[in-house]
Amino acid sequence: MSFFVLMSGLGTVAALAGRLPYWAKIDPAVIAALTSTVGALQLVFGFTRLEAQHADLRRQFLRLLTEMSDGDHAAVMKKGRALLTGELPTYFVINALAYNAAQARFDRPVEYNLRVTLRQRVFGHILRFAGTQFPRLEEVRADRARRREALKRWMQSLRKG
Repeated sequence: MSFFVLMSGLGTVAALAGRLPYWAKIDPAVIAALTSTVGALQLVFGFTRLEAQHADLRRQFLRLLTEMSDGDHAAVMKKGRALLTGELPTYFVINALAYNAAQARFDRPVEYNLRVTLRQRVFGHILRFAGTQFPRLEEVRADRARRREALKRWMQSLRKG
């Protein structure tokens, strides 16, 4: 069915490409290449399957939360750990960016944000960056200040000696 939808969409866009204004004209070969690339990525990575799996796990976690009462904390934790085994792999950069977005939403100081480098932002949706530490910006700035002071002291010792 997805193949049919992609091909009919491609045919529609290719048919309408001749009727577009000059500034919006797109070569049908480019449209075909983009459609083929998106289709291949969808087939290889199974985006729909992963989304459905994540949505199902979310429903199960929400159901678990509604079942929770004051006395059965250990049982709920055990069921929660069992649900986590079916969860998709964690992309730690995405978690750090979500944390930063939550900090901004609650008007927290920027110093509380986690430092995410440009390389991590670019490849964060592809690579997991497992084991990577994301220091707070206040820690990064304090470390830079310490290094700067050490460099100043070293430069002064070179001038004197």
